[in-house]
This record gives sequence, structure tokens and C-alpha cells, in this order.
Amino acid sequence: MSRAHKIFIRTHKRDSAFVYAVLEAQEGLVAYTTLPHQHHAQTRELELLVPESSLSDLDAVLKSLGPMVEVLDRPPSRN
Repeated sequence: MSRAHKIFIRTHKRDSAFVYAVLEAQEGLVAYTTLPHQHHAQTRELELLVPESSLSDLDAVLKSLGPMVEVLDRPPSRN
């Protein structure tokens, strides 16, 4: 059984629908959830769950999104 990794990313609200679509198009690569946010927040933070065997594929997808996504060093704080 493969181990899953959590990765956290941040995207601007205006780019979020596109980022969601790109992640969903990668069938079976990653599961994601949007973390709770303030109603008027301009960014969205996502928790990605990816099998260890797919980390390099996910890395390529995130790099292809360029400046639309920021990979976070740690889970975002929940205020």
C-alpha cells in the first residue's frame, strides 16, 4: 500500500476555478479539499492528498500552473 502525503497550496480566488479544473483533469492523481476561509478572502488554500508514488507527477502539474499556485511550507494557520 502506498503512503499518502498532504501538500498545502494557496491560489488567488480569481484563479481557483481553473486550478480546481486542472486538478480534477488529472484523474486519480490527487484528492483535494478547499480549507475554510473568510467570506471576503482573496485567496483559497487547498489541502492535497497524493500517493507517494505520484508526487513527481503532482509536482509537474503544480509547476505547470506557475505563479497561480504557491506551495506552502506548512499547513496554514486556522484563525
